[in-house]
Amino acid sequence: MLNIKLISLMLLAFINVVGIAMPYPILSPLILGVELPQLFNFSPMMTAMFVLSLYPLGQFLAAPIMGAYSDRIGPRKVVTLSMSFTALGYLSSAYSLYQRDIVLFCLTRFITGLSEGNFAVLRAELGRLPLTATNRVKLFGYFNLSLIHI
Repeated sequence: MLNIKLISLMLLAFINVVGIAMPYPILSPLILGVELPQLFNFSPMMTAMFVLSLYPLGQFLAAPIMGAYSDRIGPRKVVTLSMSFTALGYLSSAYSLYQRDIVLFCLTRFITGLSEGNFAVLRAELGRLPLTATNRVKLFGYFNLSLIHI
């Protein structure tokens, strides 16, 4: 049972990291190659930087709110809700790229970032696992290993 919960937490954390890292190799050629329209008459480089910064900004803003709600309604409900909204956010991001709508893409990336602000909840759940001090340090190491950017 402990291994399943640990693997689940690591997988959810990895999905969060993929959400940050995945757009770099995909978006940069689209924006810099002028396949997507520019935003607010920004240069292509500035548009790429702005678009890529929206997701982590959403995570940063949502993390304390999700932490507070996980104390009230339970971490499992918060993570389930946030990952459901994340899936919808990824689908809407793909749709906005298909439509070549940069404003809609910015909005969906920010909303997806908001829904992925569950790192604190995942780490708190890892800390609640019944472990010895040595095993806890080892498992936090494994958990942080799942956060490595590719």
